[in-house]
Amino acid sequence: MEKEFLKITAIEKIYDGGSINETVAIDHITCSLSKGEFAVLVGGNGAGKSTFLNLISGSVKPTQGAISLDNQSLVEMPEFLRSRFIARVKQNPNDGIVTSMTVAENLALAKFRGCRAGFQQGVKKDQRVEFSELLAPLGLGLEKRLDVQIGLLSGGQKQAIAMVMAILAKPKLLLLDEHTAALDQKMSKKILEITEAIVRQSGLTTIMITHNINDAICYGDKLIILNNGKIVSEKNGKIKKALRVLEVLEKFN
Repeated sequence: MEKEFLKITAIEKIYDGGSINETVAIDHITCSLSKGEFAVLVGGNGAGKSTFLNLISGSVKPTQGAISLDNQSLVEMPEFLRSRFIARVKQNPNDGIVTSMTVAENLALAKFRGCRAGFQQGVKKDQRVEFSELLAPLGLGLEKRLDVQIGLLSGGQKQAIAMVMAILAKPKLLLLDEHTAALDQKMSKKILEITEAIVRQSGLTTIMITHNINDAICYGDKLIILNNGKIVSEKNGKIKKALRVLEVLEKFN
């Protein structure tokens, strides 16, 4: 795999700097991901996980440091430009979808994100075939519900569609921000299985946040543990993760 596809160098985020409320959310983090690598990010509440993703996506600007993706600097690039090649699936199933539109219309919006031609009203026959072929392997029967208003679907069904929407525009990086946290245990497991299949098949460089330590052990190529805005452990390989993670988590308690 290509080295340092995503490169983060001495990144720092301080809120209310110089005041009595000064908070160091991210404390000089340096790390990198290879192209196609699937990293899982864990840590306690307030560890800096979401801020870390916000810095990469551009919704938060760093106090200092550098971020580059595929040899392109991101720090001065606004979020709307980054969104053309960075996809993000959030915890709330309604984030990133238009609940009043159909499944097919939402998928079409995602497909043409960042394209000059843009979204055109109505979904063409060949697009419907493409969307059905993408949804069928998920095993949720969604390929038969292309004309259903997406807001009427369950949270798990929405997240499964959100995963497909995330890859339609062929992004370079996928950010998963606790995207199964709002689901019940059975559906969470299903969405994680779908996630793993989509990430592996597409070869997408991915960072996934989870609070579930079992998920952190079972999924991904690399485990990154954050605590107080710092990386306290960064390990490759599932066996190494399983052995090391329990030791590190003892420090959180």
